[in-house]
Amino acid sequence: MDLGMVTVARATVTLQDGRLISKREALEVLHELGAPAVLIADIRARRYGTEQPVLSRYRRGRLARAFVRSAIGRALA
Repeated sequence: MDLGMVTVARATVTLQDGRLISKREALEVLHELGAPAVLIADIRARRYGTEQPVLSRYRRGRLARAFVRSAIGRALA
């Protein structure tokens, strides 16, 4: 789930600007791309231990899938 989200953010920046960003920077780009804030917070919490994750795996998966699906289309447009 995290991999798809981070990959979409990194690919979008690469396609737009021609530069590669870090995975940590990708979390900020996700916010700019309109990813649900609760999903970004959950990813950050699990990756960097900043707080407790708030989503169940099922909810996280559904949100991530919906976002990645729409973000791919926008990145390629």
